[in-house]
Amino acid sequence: EGGGGAPAVDGLVEAMQDYQTTIPDELVAQLLGECGIAASDPRVLKLMAVATQHFLASVVRDTREVGKRRRTLLTQANLKEMGYDPKDPRQVLTMEDLAQALEEYGVHIKAPNYFSADT
Repeated sequence: EGGGGAPAVDGLVEAMQDYQTTIPDELVAQLLGECGIAASDPRVLKLMAVATQHFLASVVRDTREVGKRRRTLLTQANLKEMGYDPKDPRQVLTMEDLAQALEEYGVHIKAPNYFSADT
């Protein structure tokens, strides 16, 4: 049911029908609806879900790389001072790591200087 398009496009559409995305099609439909986009074609919803999943995976990968670079610049004394165990292999990502990674995509975020329980 590819609509007679190019074979590569038809193959992609067919392969996506059985692909289970991390982001449910229902959520994509709801978010698109909130933005004023009425997308009833399930192929469009699936394509948007795949594109969103790819974008999020890229942001997480880039954030992880930023965090790795930041950690290599810190000495063991710095890590201990910050409350981290230098021998712990797990990586801690910060909002600063995320903000720096998102800058590469043209997304500028700024975390508030403080958090209040009243907000």
